[in-house]
Amino acid sequence: MPFKSLSDNTFRILTTFLALLTIRFSLKLVKVLFCKTKDELRYNYGIIRCGAALFDQLDKAEILAYRKDDYQWNVLVADKEKARRKYKNAVVDDATIDDILLLYVKGEQAK
Repeated sequence: MPFKSLSDNTFRILTTFLALLTIRFSLKLVKVLFCKTKDELRYNYGIIRCGAALFDQLDKAEILAYRKDDYQWNVLVADKEKARRKYKNAVVDDATIDDILLLYVKGEQAK
């Protein structure tokens, strides 16, 4: 063992330092998806559930992420009330944190 001559305390300090260095390096590789408060996500974000015809008519500037399911499109928007006023015939559901994460991770993000 190469560290045999080190005291137990020195060995613990060295391994802790290496662990912290590894964590710091790993955090630099993580991509931040969004930085919003929980309340903003829960109370402002919404999901438009629509068919292909309405999806083509949506204002692409308002779309954060979208995903095609078997029979519908799920479209994440930052302002659900605006979407409800603008698209009166569309179903606009409240977005849960799980819904938001699913669309960001498994869906396509709008550019």
